[in-house]
Amino acid sequence: MPSYSELRKTNHFYYFIKFTLNIYSMLFSLMGLCVLCVGVYAEVERQKNRTLEGLFLAPAVVLILLGLVMFTVSVVGMVGSLRDNKTLLHMFLCVLCVLLLLQAIGLTLALIFENKTSALFQSSIREGIKHYYDDLDFKNILDYMQEKFSCCGGGRV
Repeated sequence: MPSYSELRKTNHFYYFIKFTLNIYSMLFSLMGLCVLCVGVYAEVERQKNRTLEGLFLAPAVVLILLGLVMFTVSVVGMVGSLRDNKTLLHMFLCVLCVLLLLQAIGLTLALIFENKTSALFQSSIREGIKHYYDDLDFKNILDYMQEKFSCCGGGRV
């Protein structure tokens, strides 16, 4: 039977881990809500001047999906740790592992098919330049990229 001091140290460690997971989950759920709100706002603004129909050129949709995933996963972790629910905590762990695995697979595929990825990116940029003044989101992203990387257009300089 463990001594009282050992049990006390164990409880402190348990509460420290629980508190840390709650803070982590709360921060990420707030960030997820912020990303979601920005995405919804951007999509509403984009709908007002709807001229481009491509979902690939709609960063607001990406922000909405990212915000939803961030918020949902972090709330599952937060509720699981607050309620000491092992099922939710296992689900939280599994979703995080799947997301990490998907990111690793995506990075690997992007590196393997670097030429195709680059060609797709360049063709998308060139297609977007045709509609430069039609889509404010794309215009702002393209302007930022051109300033950041000191380039113009979709070709390599």
